[in-house]
Amino acid sequence: QNDSSPEVVSADALVRNLIRCMESRLRKSNLDTVDLIIVGVEASLWVAEQFAADLRVGLPELVIDTVSANKVISACSDSIENIRSVLMHKISPLTCVILVSQSGQTFPTLHATRLMTHLVGLKVWIISGCSHSRMEDEVRESFRTRGKPYLEDRVFINFSGHRPAEPTSVAIASTFHTFTWLLFHILRAVDWRNEVQLENIRQKKASTGSNNDASTLIPTLYSIHCIN
Repeated sequence: QNDSSPEVVSADALVRNLIRCMESRLRKSNLDTVDLIIVGVEASLWVAEQFAADLRVGLPELVIDTVSANKVISACSDSIENIRSVLMHKISPLTCVILVSQSGQTFPTLHATRLMTHLVGLKVWIISGCSHSRMEDEVRESFRTRGKPYLEDRVFINFSGHRPAEPTSVAIASTFHTFTWLLFHILRAVDWRNEVQLENIRQKKASTGSNNDASTLIPTLYSIHCIN
């Protein structure tokens, strides 16, 4: 694994944000918010739903919603605030989004990318078969309009290249492989930080006089056999 590859850089950026979400839940366990939204259509959405199910097993502390890009643009046709009608949980300032499109320009997912950059700001990631896609252009533009440098850490390329259609066998296999790699990368990264997180939380609990033990909420790395 090349630690300087764009995929690893993007994965590390995503992990940092997901850890912030979990740390927030350690402090407030009754949050009715979503940590990660995954958006796609047709076969891309199916693969995304498989990833979400596996990630919930590995990190039950995370709240993950999957939604069709068509539902996103339909709900937001009148007002962007209507996004709540197609999500099971509320969007928070910490919410991250992953959008999946083989071409990087599937119309519903491209339009959903624009909407999500308005809803969650810079915390939008893309999985695509090629680089420099129109969806990435939308993400890049969101950084520019906010006056922030774009660090090339928002795109995962599955290396399947341009395909005549979204649900080709190569595209699906490549996307599934990319999601599987991302799953293990997230689990390894979070597991590595477990002891640091636990010690920090214990110190904060001690300083506030709280006796609540948060150790049961710290995510642990599941055996590979637990993941389908």
